[in-house]
Amino acid sequence: MKEILLTILLPISLLTLSPLSETRACEVSADSIYLARHTDRGRTDFLTESGWSQALSLSNALDKAPINHIYVTEYPRTQQTTSIVAKAKGISPVVVPANSAVDLAKALCEHPDGDSILVVGHSHTIPRMLAELGFTEQEIEYCKMFLIREGGIEKLNFCELNGD
Repeated sequence: MKEILLTILLPISLLTLSPLSETRACEVSADSIYLARHTDRGRTDFLTESGWSQALSLSNALDKAPINHIYVTEYPRTQQTTSIVAKAKGISPVVVPANSAVDLAKALCEHPDGDSILVVGHSHTIPRMLAELGFTEQEIEYCKMFLIREGGIEKLNFCELNGD
């Protein structure tokens, strides 16, 4: 019986992120915050062909989302990942230093109700922002993003959402 419960509950627990209120930097007021890792870059700082395809999948996944703010780091891979979304939404992304994940997380808390924000960072910055926002740190892979909203947090695969 224990084995059956572990088989059922373990995968669910891996997808559920629990708030850690004692470490929460602030309360998020924005309607939605999407946190994604940059797409595939291969061995350079620029996206590969696969990375551009993933960036298109991100844009398609966020097509109906009312994104009105985009944050990226100084690295071209994050800027390229958001370029399709930014163009479609008519938004100029705000560039923040990759080493300021904690400060960016605090700034996200200052966004008012009604804002919908996309942040594209790195494998080490997204987990740090999640922790600062009061959620357990999680690894973030290509094609994955976290969606934070009033009801909690979800981990989504934007490539699968678009059939890639």
